[in-house]
Amino acid sequence: MARNTIYMTQKLTSDDIKKLATLSRLATTEEERAKFATEIDSILAYVETINTAAQGAQHSQSKETYPHRNIMRDDEVKREVVEDGTIMPTLAPDHQDGYVKVKKILSQD
Repeated sequence: MARNTIYMTQKLTSDDIKKLATLSRLATTEEERAKFATEIDSILAYVETINTAAQGAQHSQSKETYPHRNIMRDDEVKREVVEDGTIMPTLAPDHQDGYVKVKKILSQD
């Protein structure tokens, strides 16, 4: 699964923050824009660090490291099924004359 990765090589400027604020319809002062630029830069740097670590983890989990193997047990037939169904009723907790007995769930009220 390929991911689109954007690497920020340039720091955000006050003008970039002003454009974002305009698009978001937010009124900001020059001081706020300078503060936001620094904060957003650090957030983007952290996200880039996480993306780099995640990509490194994907590459380290190759098939050579974790070979595919079947962890399921083999199916084993423990009893033969008879075509006339004589085994089925005997496996039920309550049975009589070749039929499975169940509780009554419908009434004729």
